[in-house]
Amino acid sequence: MTQITTINPATDTKIASYDVMSSDQAFDKVERCQAAFLDWRGKSPVERAPYLRKIAQGLRDNADAFASLMTEETGKLLRDGYTEVELCAQLFEYSADHGPDLLADEERTLAAVRKAGSSPIVRSA
Repeated sequence: MTQITTINPATDTKIASYDVMSSDQAFDKVERCQAAFLDWRGKSPVERAPYLRKIAQGLRDNADAFASLMTEETGKLLRDGYTEVELCAQLFEYSADHGPDLLADEERTLAAVRKAGSSPIVRSA
């Protein structure tokens, strides 16, 4: 079976090898992802928030492993890997904390658009 091998770009050492999926395996994974997406899409921003917080915590709980993996696979400095993990965790937390408000439905009227200084009418000179 064909394999894909990952190499540490800083040291040229082999990290791991992975079997290439068959078409059926790949399509199965795509179908499962689509089903998960449809479930996620049906959740409101408020319902999504606890999941996002849990992902942030999972990133922090596994920061050592993720930072080390980034160092191996990309050659970046370990401290940069930790910084990237923390940045990702903070993005998930921000989305959990502010997403419900940022994505809330809001009523828009033509009068409100004009009041804001934007016009749907283009004027030519």
